[in-house]
Amino acid sequence: MAKRQFRWFIITIPTSYLVIGIAAIVAAFGLILALIYGTGYLDTQNKLKAESLIEQAEILIQQAEKERLPANEVNPSRTLVAKANNYLSVSDFKSARRNAEDAVSQLEYLLASYKSEGARIKGRYAVIKEIRGVVEVLKPGKADWETAVIDLVVQSGTRIRTQRASTAKLKFDDNSIIHMKAESLIMIRTLAEDEITQAKRSNIELGVSEIEAQISQPRVMGSQFLITMPDESQAMVEEESTLSISVNESEQSVVKVFMGQVDILSGDRQLALTSRQAVVLDPREAASKKSLTALSIPMPPRLIYPANVQLLSIMNETDEILFRWTRIDQATSYKIELAMDYYFYDLVKEKVIDDNRVTLSGLSAGNYYWRVSSINETDLSSEPSPFNSFRLAFIEDLKADQKDLTPPTIKIDIVNLLGHIVDIQGKTEPNVSLYVNEQKEDVFEDGSFRVLVEFDEPGQQEIFIEAYDSAGNVSTVRRDVVISDTAVSR
Repeated sequence: MAKRQFRWFIITIPTSYLVIGIAAIVAAFGLILALIYGTGYLDTQNKLKAESLIEQAEILIQQAEKERLPANEVNPSRTLVAKANNYLSVSDFKSARRNAEDAVSQLEYLLASYKSEGARIKGRYAVIKEIRGVVEVLKPGKADWETAVIDLVVQSGTRIRTQRASTAKLKFDDNSIIHMKAESLIMIRTLAEDEITQAKRSNIELGVSEIEAQISQPRVMGSQFLITMPDESQAMVEEESTLSISVNESEQSVVKVFMGQVDILSGDRQLALTSRQAVVLDPREAASKKSLTALSIPMPPRLIYPANVQLLSIMNETDEILFRWTRIDQATSYKIELAMDYYFYDLVKEKVIDDNRVTLSGLSAGNYYWRVSSINETDLSSEPSPFNSFRLAFIEDLKADQKDLTPPTIKIDIVNLLGHIVDIQGKTEPNVSLYVNEQKEDVFEDGSFRVLVEFDEPGQQEIFIEAYDSAGNVSTVRRDVVISDTAVSR
């Protein structure tokens, strides 16, 4: 039997190569360990920093409440803190830290702003927060009107007027808001505060005007917001209310209450208006002692077509677009408004019609917003309906496919009520700019998002979600939620 022989091969490796190989293995192993432990270290540092910043933000929020800063100024920071805590609970420490840092930064700036403002302003005041067109002020003791600027502080004795196609928004230090429509004149008669009870008394006087007022819930019992008409009739508000007042050149005033309660005082006559009621104040009837009568305000309709975020195509600008909405039993006519912005400052069309549908032409490509008000037989109109938005594009542009004319999608998956905080989860498209109630929010790489929205007041609240893509297309989604009294009072 033959024997097998094996030949051994000897491989010679230079010592220098061996040292380099071992060093490379050790370095790679060390790098892996560094990445593992380094990531863990960073997570730990982000967690500790986030917890510290959240605690700092909560202290600043307490300080803001103590200084009685307006709640809606502080709410965005509260939302950021809530988001930071939420990210902390799911171990997303980096996001938690980022939101907490933003909250602290916002609160520090807010507190510094109010401290500096309080140092230079004595007594109560209002601030002109929005201006469109030409708005002018006449300060006490001055003979000439001055052009108003945003963030201008005005006090007792100041007159404010808006010119044609101009509007202004006044925000008072008690968080009440007055929207002045075009060609309106008001004077701030009195802004006072009781030194002992801290009850606030506000009184503004209207000339020929059209205003919308959002009166905030008083923090102290005995506070009043008075709106005085030219015939010295007054609308007295002592609780949270939303109303509108228009005064014509004959000094006839129409007061409409959409929410809350408003007491009307006209000479010896008195009338308590509640939600969806109105009254017409005529100086000629006041002299005859005719009693005041509460009138009903119709409900706004629900919009049907174009649906929200719908894409419509036209051949040219002469093509007609159909608009349709629900009928309202109390309505005898409707007013439709079409604008390029959802504040309805930039009106494109405005028309009163008898039917619940209309066709409009002369529209170019772009994004539009529309809404409708109901008008009853006494010529009293409702507040405008919640708006719908739509995109209008030329067919040839769509066929050429040279430009993206398709709005980004917005899908709402979950809407959870967590007391006075609403947890919204959904999905849009990657790389869009997402805004929720005008606050910019983060969108994850897959287009998903999660947003916490906080409300201070109970009742029905609106949430607007907007997505803008890089081509300028926009989609808007609206959700209504009801916040309970117990949720807010906690």
